[in-house]
Amino acid sequence: LSMLVGMSAQPSFAENTLVEFYRDVRTLQGQFEQTQLSEKGKVLSTSQGDFWVARPDKFRWDYRKPFNQQIISDGRKLWLFEPDLTQVTIQSVDDAVKATPSALLTGGVDLEAQFNIAQMKSTDSSVTWWQITPKNNGGEFSEARIALRQGLPIVVEIKDLNRQTTRLRLLKTNANRALGDTFSFRVPNYVEVVDQTR
Repeated sequence: LSMLVGMSAQPSFAENTLVEFYRDVRTLQGQFEQTQLSEKGKVLSTSQGDFWVARPDKFRWDYRKPFNQQIISDGRKLWLFEPDLTQVTIQSVDDAVKATPSALLTGGVDLEAQFNIAQMKSTDSSVTWWQITPKNNGGEFSEARIALRQGLPIVVEIKDLNRQTTRLRLLKTNANRALGDTFSFRVPNYVEVVDQTR
């Protein structure tokens, strides 16, 4: 992430790239590599898998390594399925995704109404970096950064209120493909259900 070298004094022609992403990309799918970093930049954990997202608020993250896990939202409910624990946790989407990459990739929010958005300088002319900060102090994260190439996100970073960072690298992405029933989930009969929506 050496491309993050400060704020751009004069936004380039790509100034509207982030706006166009939210306007034009309705679905996105691909692979991901996720890294959790401490305040000092120490790697706390890594994981990888496949993802699918659709606006508004539909997503599916299938973690393959270091262990299997599924996080699926149909836009209203979110299911966290942990096969090794034979457990499914059910939450409302609003409560579960406020401070996650999913919120920035799939949210139907009015960005400019809720966030300050600034383009950042990049040493790679094919990539635009964007800084997103909540306008209100009551936000669920302190800062987010998104890198776009050819109109699609390749990196999403979110710094939470504890100053830990979630960094998500998106690979082999495809946009605006039909995703069918990707976001439906049927709870297996053999698992324990923890329903936090009741």
